[in-house]
Amino acid sequence: MDDIVKYGRVRRAVLCVQIGEVEPTDARAARLTEIRGAKVQAFDPSAAESPSARAGIEIGDVIVAAAGQRVNRVSELQRVIRGFKPGEVVDIEVMRFGAKKSVRVRLAEPPRVADDQVASAAERTGTDPVKADERNNEKLGISVQPVPAEFITARRVADEYRRGLLVTDVSSRGPAYRELFANRDIILRILHPTRRDIRSAADLEQAVASLKRGDVLSLLVFDTAVGPGGSTKVVNVQID
Repeated sequence: MDDIVKYGRVRRAVLCVQIGEVEPTDARAARLTEIRGAKVQAFDPSAAESPSARAGIEIGDVIVAAAGQRVNRVSELQRVIRGFKPGEVVDIEVMRFGAKKSVRVRLAEPPRVADDQVASAAERTGTDPVKADERNNEKLGISVQPVPAEFITARRVADEYRRGLLVTDVSSRGPAYRELFANRDIILRILHPTRRDIRSAADLEQAVASLKRGDVLSLLVFDTAVGPGGSTKVVNVQID
C-alpha cells in the first residue's frame, strides 16, 4: 500500500536473471556435494543491462546462497530477494564449475515488457527444417546442422541465436536424450569444460572429442519453444 501511494505501483526487487531448479547433472557440473541451489539460465532479455551480469554472475552459475541464507530451491531464492527493495545490495554466492564466487548485486525493478514481446508463442509455426547439412555427433547421440533460413523465419529466431547449431535428432540411447530436443534447441556455446562458441559441427566435435565416460558437458542452448520469442537455458549432459 505504501508503494502504491508513493510510486503508483508495487516496487519489487529482482536480480534480472532467469533461473531453474538444479538437477543431478547440474550439481555434478557445478561440483556440488548436494543437489541444491538455483541455476542461472539467462539474463532477462527485456532488461537493458542485468545488474547480476554487471556484478559478475555468469550463465551456468548455480546460486547457493543469498544474503547469508542457504538456497536449496528456486522458491527459496525468490523468497529472500522479495525481502529487499530495488536499489538495495544483496550478497550472492555461486558455484561456477567447482569454484565458489561471491558477488554483490544491486537489485533492480522488473523491466517493463514491450507490447511486441507479449505476443503468444503459439503464433510461431513449428515446421521441421530441411536436413541438408545434417551431421551426426555419436558421443552426444544427436544430429545437428546450421540453422536453416526457413526455421529462422518460422520461429522468428533473433540475430544473436542464428549462428549456432540446430539439433535435428536426439537418439533415445544417447546421453542427451531428454536433455536436448530436436527441431527446437539451438546449441550456442560450450560453457564447460572448455568455453567456446559453437558455429559448426566441427566445433562441436572438437569440443567433445576429449570427453570421457562420466564427464559432464555444459551447453548454452537457445530453446525456441519457451515463451514468446524463445529463451536461453543451460543444459548439462553426462557422457556415458
